[in-house]
This record gives sequence, C-alpha cells and structure tokens, in this order.
Amino acid sequence: PETIVARMERDEVDLLLASVSIIPNALKTRPLSTERYHMAQRKGHPRGQHPPSLDEYCDMKHVLVSTTGGFQSFIDTQRAEAGRQRSVSVSVPHYDLVPSIVATTDYVCTLPIRFLKRFEDQIDIFPLPLTLPEFSIAQAWHPRSEADSGNRWLRDQFSCLDQPNNEGTQRMAAI
Repeated sequence: PETIVARMERDEVDLLLASVSIIPNALKTRPLSTERYHMAQRKGHPRGQHPPSLDEYCDMKHVLVSTTGGFQSFIDTQRAEAGRQRSVSVSVPHYDLVPSIVATTDYVCTLPIRFLKRFEDQIDIFPLPLTLPEFSIAQAWHPRSEADSGNRWLRDQFSCLDQPNNEGTQRMAAI
C-alpha cells in the first residue's frame, strides 16, 4: 500500500484489488464485495462435521496467510485480548497455497468464504465460533486513468465480483 500510488504513476500497476482499509485516499475506487471469514478443514477431518466450539478452534493447528512470514494476525490479537490463543503452525505468503495444505493435513484455516467456496470439493467450511468483522473489497486506480478506455475495460471486468452468487467467481476464473 505504501508504494502503490507511485507505482501507478509510473504505469507499473493499472489496478489494485484490495481491502478498502488499505487503499490510499489518493486513488479512485469502486466497491466490489463484502466478505466474511469462515473456518475450513479437510474432508474427513477427525474432529467431525460440526461447527467448532471456541475451545476446539483455539486448540486446532492453523495455517495463516502472512506476506511478512509472521505467525499472528488480527484474529490472534483479538483472541489475546479475550484471554485466548490459537495455535498457528504454518505461515504462507499467498492464499492460493492454503487449500492444498488444508485438504491434505489436519490443519485448519480461517479465510474469506468466497475464496473457500472455490475448494468445496476438497474442504469442509464452517462458521466461526467468534465474531469477526466483515470487510469490503474494492478496486482502485490512479485518477489519471479514470477516462482511459483500456483501464475502464479492465475495471469493468472485475465488476462481476459484486454478484451475490457464484457467477462472479466463475467469470473471474475465466479472466
């Protein structure tokens, strides 16, 4: 986020898809979707097919996505404030690494449900035993690209994410 405006000014980046909370104010934005977190585990996980209790959730081994290689996220900060701790065993830098790890181990993960639903054939998805805020995803572009026909076309391709059903996810997979 610290370098995105400069990178867009140098024509290195055309469009940013990110959580609204990290998009710099200098960029133009269009909301895409609102997301919520769920927990996922592999099919046939030994803990069974019921939503986890808070104790179960904290006791399981978790996979975390961290671009910095850290083993804590806002979830861990929130749990610590409530006097609880979860066990993060694996930290990976990208979301797309998580499904294969979760599908082949007894690790669990907490990720946006729209992402998890793409892997429903390999994983089971459950509501969380804790309250996490929803978050909004938006696309952002440099103001000078506002009228650019190529950039406008690109922005329009991502507007399908605001579709409430699976059509937007299927269309994005095709892009």
